[in-house]
Amino acid sequence: MTFTDIDHEDFRNLLIEIGKTHIPFGKFGIKAYPPAGVPIIDLPAEYLSWFKEHGFPKGRLGELMAQVEAI
Repeated sequence: MTFTDIDHEDFRNLLIEIGKTHIPFGKFGIKAYPPAGVPIIDLPAEYLSWFKEHGFPKGRLGELMAQVEAI
């Protein structure tokens, strides 16, 4: 999906979902940043770039992280 192929309502919903999603593992996860971990929108660009090179997590979390990295 490209941003030119998404309508405004879908993009709005995507941004809302990104804003509510936290990283549950790793150095920005729940153990280091209780109670929910760091919001994926606040992850450092270098962290997201590492995942882009090595593979994002499977599932919706990985999809959202990839979108944040692209934005």
